[in-house]
Amino acid sequence: MSPTYAILWELDGAAGPWATQAGRLELSGDRVTLTGLDRALSFGTASVADTVVDQDPAGRIRGLPVLVVHLREGETVRIACLGGAGCLGEIAVRLGERGSADPPMLASARRTIIGGAQDRIHR
Repeated sequence: MSPTYAILWELDGAAGPWATQAGRLELSGDRVTLTGLDRALSFGTASVADTVVDQDPAGRIRGLPVLVVHLREGETVRIACLGGAGCLGEIAVRLGERGSADPPMLASARRTIIGGAQDRIHR
């Protein structure tokens, strides 16, 4: 059975009242599928360059901490979990197990994460 999570998600560059999608994240084999009210996004776990758990209040979606997923193609997906405490970390670990070899990184208000094969943190 594929794990499914209730989430809020955003794709970089999306604008307007539907920029934030309420929907679900499904992990099935080597695919991640995000669905929302009027759009869906699917990508292979091998295309995940890195993940960052961003707890900076300015980066939250509707007050919730965000998992920032950087894709190798250059797109960024931001995910907030509606499943309660621990849900976001579980998604980050599952994506890390299936895609990137690097564990999720924590970002704070004073750090900027630069993604890539070797992440660097600048203060």
